[in-house]
Amino acid sequence: MASETVRSAKGMDMSLTTYRNKNRGKTLIDWDLNIYIPEEFNPDAEYPEDQYYHDPASWRIQVYHVTDMGHTHMEWDEPIYLTAEEIQGLGFNRDPYFKDEVDTWYGLDGFRRKYWSKMSNRLKEYFDRLPKYYEDIN
Repeated sequence: MASETVRSAKGMDMSLTTYRNKNRGKTLIDWDLNIYIPEEFNPDAEYPEDQYYHDPASWRIQVYHVTDMGHTHMEWDEPIYLTAEEIQGLGFNRDPYFKDEVDTWYGLDGFRRKYWSKMSNRLKEYFDRLPKYYEDIN
């Protein structure tokens, strides 16, 4: 079998560089986000059916990594408590995907693509610090 020489735009032989990739053979982590409004309890509510409620100013994001061929979600860290500014900036209370929901799931890659320009620096930095490969968390 003949080997093919891979050349860069400047004509350099690039065939050996692919084997120097330190992440070669590693498995990408599939990150999922559980984006939700926690259920609150008010014992002083006038009616029993009003004791449990969801406050649209208390969104949280719980990060999970998917394991076991997608059948198991493992919590990564404590939930991220979104600030009022972050909730407003992301527009969860106006977005049709979240508007009438109190508990949704979103893949991290899709979430970053759709909301990156609306994210606070704090969220961007948090998501950027997540490990990229399973081998980096063991």
